[in-house]
Amino acid sequence: MGKKNSKLETEYSRLSGMSEEQLAAENTKVATELANINTKISSLTEKVTMLAVEIESIKDSDKEEDKATVADKTEKREKLNAALEEAKAEKEKVVKKSERLQGFSKNKVAIQRIIAYRDKFIAQETALKEQKAKNEQEIASKDEEIENIEANKNNTKQEISYIDIELQKIDLELGHIGEINREEDATREIELSQRRNDLEAEKAKKIKEIETYEKQQGTLKQQKSMLEKKNEDIDKKLEKIAVAISKCNLAWKSLFNNKTWEQIQAKSLDGRFTRDKAKEAELKQGAKNPVEETKGKEAVEQAGDPKEKEESPEVKPASVNPAEIKQEEIKEESEVEEAELPAKKSRFQTILSALRHPVQSVKNWMQNRKAEKSEKESKDKDPEEKKTEETPVHSTETQRDAFLAQLQKMAEGHEKADIEASAAELQKAAAHKQERRQEDKDR
Repeated sequence: MGKKNSKLETEYSRLSGMSEEQLAAENTKVATELANINTKISSLTEKVTMLAVEIESIKDSDKEEDKATVADKTEKREKLNAALEEAKAEKEKVVKKSERLQGFSKNKVAIQRIIAYRDKFIAQETALKEQKAKNEQEIASKDEEIENIEANKNNTKQEISYIDIELQKIDLELGHIGEINREEDATREIELSQRRNDLEAEKAKKIKEIETYEKQQGTLKQQKSMLEKKNEDIDKKLEKIAVAISKCNLAWKSLFNNKTWEQIQAKSLDGRFTRDKAKEAELKQGAKNPVEETKGKEAVEQAGDPKEKEESPEVKPASVNPAEIKQEEIKEESEVEEAELPAKKSRFQTILSALRHPVQSVKNWMQNRKAEKSEKESKDKDPEEKKTEETPVHSTETQRDAFLAQLQKMAEGHEKADIEASAAELQKAAAHKQERRQEDKDR
């Protein structure tokens, strides 16, 4: 929160802690300050004006005495101007203070509700950030477990490779004994066969261990993927909550500064309460000079496609008579003009028509007069009045209620979603626990 915002929060907290009597006294105090500062500004303005008139009356004089007077009065005027600027700056502060007092008095209940919604959103934001951090820790833990299992799996594979080497040696020795076929080697053959069976059993056990490791890795990777998906959902929620918090801040600060609901709604609808800084920077970087871009397009259009130039055969202009072309153009122009011009009615025809149909002629004349008058009034009307007539007017109460209802819906919607997500998470955790117990029993 910036320094300006913290000042506003401090001012709001100060006024919130006041009783009705204290607020009334504060209003009187600020009104008195404003009246005093206006009196001071009027006095200083009058003095500056008088000095300007006095300086103007003698500034062109050649007398030394007048020159000294002009220099003295100019210095005084500069000091008075500086004091006037200070007084105006002071007045701006007092006016802001007055506006905030009025805004606080008029919108106290609405501001309290908006701040309550904002605090809900902030609490949700904090909880989501904590959940995201917890999920990230669990993801890191899953990664570590997957790495440890991978190391154990590699060790087991190495042990299987040693067993395979031992089995090869035993097979070689057994083959050698079979070739010689001596009676004294029978005992050794039995020993080797037994050893071979033991190694095969151990190898099968190791293979089963690898399968178990892979299954554990699969479960851990699935859990990690679920946690990553949760964090993606959390990021989306955080974006929405950030917008809601910005909207709340916009609303309560605007009301505190005695702005209207129409102004708040306008800012809220056109998205001025949030800014995508990354997108703005990207657009700024990618923006091209429109003049250069236009020139580039024109150059491309003029150059055309080189393939088209190669493929298109050269066409030589046919010999034409310039006099014939000119005659043809004049003829075409005259035809177009004749087609566009409306058929003119002679005065005689108009009078004759009025005599034949007097009632209809009077009606037509009255309608034309009415249309002309209406058109004139429409032109003379102020554009702002037209805008007011065309735009439907919504009452301040309706806009306020709609705005607050929207905030309430957002706050309650996020809370409901969090509760449902927590319940689903507990169910998944219980199911996973049951699966682990079943796996332990199977082992």
